[in-house]
Amino acid sequence: MGKPTKEAKKASWDRKKNAILRNYRKMQKERKGVNFKPNESQGNSNESKTFYHRAMQEYERKKAIKEERKQIREAKRKEKEEALKKYAEKKRENFRKLSQKTKWGQPVMRGRMEILLERIQKSVADDTIK
Repeated sequence: MGKPTKEAKKASWDRKKNAILRNYRKMQKERKGVNFKPNESQGNSNESKTFYHRAMQEYERKKAIKEERKQIREAKRKEKEEALKKYAEKKRENFRKLSQKTKWGQPVMRGRMEILLERIQKSVADDTIK
């Protein structure tokens, strides 16, 4: 026997939903005759309050989780943006150093040596960390 199809799941959900709606409407018809006051201490009102409070707590909890996730996404976005800015600046600086020419059109070796020195220092620093 295979898994239920999406249509079967949807039909099952629709039946459940319709049953709940029927029961709700039936309850509303029965309550119409009764003067319902929320301040009265009835069994149903206490249940309604607890249900309402539970629903509010659940809503607040989900809202807090959503806000936390939003802050995490924002922090990651800012971090990524900062890394991109740093990368672009480094790339621009390297291009400036590599594109310098002497008055005869020869590349300036000073910039190239600086870049090589930075690479060597970085690799040495990485090796000492490990």
